[in-house]
Amino acid sequence: MDQQNTIPPTHRELIQSLIDGTLSPIESQRINQLLRDDVVLREFYIRQIRTDELLAAHFELPNSQVVLKRPEPQISKKKHLTVVTMAVALGMAAAIALMLVFRAPESTTAQDDHSLYSEFIPAPDRTPVAMVSGTNNVNWAASSGQVRPGHWLSAGKIDLKEGILELSYDTGTQVLIKAPAVYYIEAESKGYLEKGSIKAHSSQTLANFEVETPNSQLIDLGTTFGVTVLSALRTEVHVIEGLVKAKSLIDPDTEWKMLLKGKALRIKSTEDFNTDYDRFPADTSLYDWAPPERAKRPQSIHYHHWSFDQLNGSQLQDSGQHPDSPSFPAHTVDISESTTSHQWLTQGRFGKALHLDGNQRFLRTDFPGIEGNASRTVAFWIRLGKNQPRGDATPGIVSWGKNKSRGEKWQIRTESPLLKDNQQVIRTECAWGHMMGQTNLHDGQWHHVASVFMSAPNADIATHVKHYVDGKLETRGSIISRRVNTAVAKDEHSNFPLSIGLSMDTGFSPSYNKLIERHKKQQLNIETLNGDVDELYIFDAALTPSEILQLMQKNRPPE
Repeated sequence: MDQQNTIPPTHRELIQSLIDGTLSPIESQRINQLLRDDVVLREFYIRQIRTDELLAAHFELPNSQVVLKRPEPQISKKKHLTVVTMAVALGMAAAIALMLVFRAPESTTAQDDHSLYSEFIPAPDRTPVAMVSGTNNVNWAASSGQVRPGHWLSAGKIDLKEGILELSYDTGTQVLIKAPAVYYIEAESKGYLEKGSIKAHSSQTLANFEVETPNSQLIDLGTTFGVTVLSALRTEVHVIEGLVKAKSLIDPDTEWKMLLKGKALRIKSTEDFNTDYDRFPADTSLYDWAPPERAKRPQSIHYHHWSFDQLNGSQLQDSGQHPDSPSFPAHTVDISESTTSHQWLTQGRFGKALHLDGNQRFLRTDFPGIEGNASRTVAFWIRLGKNQPRGDATPGIVSWGKNKSRGEKWQIRTESPLLKDNQQVIRTECAWGHMMGQTNLHDGQWHHVASVFMSAPNADIATHVKHYVDGKLETRGSIISRRVNTAVAKDEHSNFPLSIGLSMDTGFSPSYNKLIERHKKQQLNIETLNGDVDELYIFDAALTPSEILQLMQKNRPPE
């Protein structure tokens, strides 16, 4: 058996953090000692750094045809950068194992900070992770720039000199940061508190939120809790509601300490990798902060809504808030040539729902769609039929745009993940680019789906699309990078207006009219959805997690 298979996961994580340059001083001491003492771990390190260098070279080739982006590293504790100095070149790997020398962390200039972190406003190739949802008398450090409520942030550093800042993660977790504090947005469900205090709230229905400090790891289990970093070796956590588990990062093999409402824990570490835990009653007054001024949208959200509650002849009327555009009723289309009448409506999640049987029946509208890289949210209830295509994507649930040009289509459907033909997950695509989720929707149950696109210059479908299934942020599945530039239908002969239940990919027809014409000439067979759809909304804004949850639970759009 390969001895490297016996390396503990915690040691593997330390090695990867070493390669990424994200170790704290204490972690660097620990991995330094491990590499000196463990020959197998040294060999593993050499193998990993070789792989990392090869990947870096491959992804940086100017003419590379690779369509999958290299995964973004989590921004973690980069203020404590640890530099590994090698005495020989990488090609002399055996010698490296004997000559590893670790230097103390170097200071990082403001210019270096700018190169390491996205300064709040998401770059085109960086994923928005959280939104500034409120501020109270905020004064930023010079290196942090200036942001306002409503700004979406990528992973990076927040250096707060005065005031209180509220972050709303796209998982739904809310974090209050009280100055003076240094906090790092790391990932969609994770943050790192270097100094200062935070108060976090996460519902039991949301993903568990993780907070790290220089010496501890904290995970909420549906709770409200406060965290204060007293020093690099001392952290306190106070549970206000719910349950939190905590442990030391200095000794990662230690057991989790469970904390209930009203309990607090002080985690005290030493330079020789020992940790003491002091339990005491929580002091909730430490985190009884005045609520910040909440972010307000600069303008009201416009949207179209198809409830599918009543069929008038062949029309299903739309409603919503769209003062500058007309109504766009959905029209039933049946090209099946079947002599059996079709029941277009069935019992839905709220009132009636659209019923499609996969037999060349769908809806079309004259709604041109949302153009370019403008923000949008498409939300609906879906219940897939039993017989779905196996090993391939289903026909579109919602679609508009242009087929052939890269990035100009906007289509939401489901697809079977690789080697999981019995499952269907959500997929948003833009022609030669897509983002998929991981939750199986092919179980005969109703599921609420929201596909959210956040506008930015040169925004990419791989980084700026979020999926929410049943109110929870989806874990990313398969992705193919592509910049979004959605085309809209100018007339009946150009592109596709909004269709429901139609696969606009069929034959790569340039327009809806051309697709129907080719079908009538028996040049192609049009694929349509087998499933039920209810309460379709299309918004001209990126909805927040709380707005999506309200839409799902109450069928009430944000005001």
